[in-house]
Amino acid sequence: MKQLSIQVFCILTVIVSSCNNTTPSKDAIKASDTLKAKDTIAPVVVDMETMGFYLEKNESFGEIKTGLEKKALLKLMGKPDDTTNVEMWAADGAYHQTWDYTKQGIKLDMIGKPDSIPFISMITVTQPCTLKTKKSIGIGSNMQEVITAYKEAIDTATIQTEVILAGTVYGGIQFGIEHKKVKSIFIGASAE
Repeated sequence: MKQLSIQVFCILTVIVSSCNNTTPSKDAIKASDTLKAKDTIAPVVVDMETMGFYLEKNESFGEIKTGLEKKALLKLMGKPDDTTNVEMWAADGAYHQTWDYTKQGIKLDMIGKPDSIPFISMITVTQPCTLKTKKSIGIGSNMQEVITAYKEAIDTATIQTEVILAGTVYGGIQFGIEHKKVKSIFIGASAE
């Protein structure tokens, strides 16, 4: 009787799962097969691109982060010291404008479409910025602090003396390095 109950439960689970219109990914199927084969929990492996997009979306300098809308930014920082003309980029079909807070060492790429509210898509900080990332990295932090703080997102084979990349150029954080110290920090995508 107990075996019959388990079989009925399994059949009902399959039926309910098949009602869900999603198809498991090849990776999910492989992970499931691996789990069945080893009967243990497989470690989770996150690729650098996924990690980069996560960092791009969730990292910040205090309240300044990608996705922050124009109104909230103006309330937080006030008007920028300088702005560029609004320009449409062929790469993404969106309208971009750079807002430069020179006195704070913060440069922001504002992005939007004609019928939408502009928001921060990329952030660059340099001297004299004193803000730090959520992992306490800022201008002047040393190279080893960056590597330690972002070790899960850095492909150590790509570490250079001038740049440390957490994630990828398609999304993540780039730390500009000079004399083994952080000279600039960029959050966003530097390639399409």
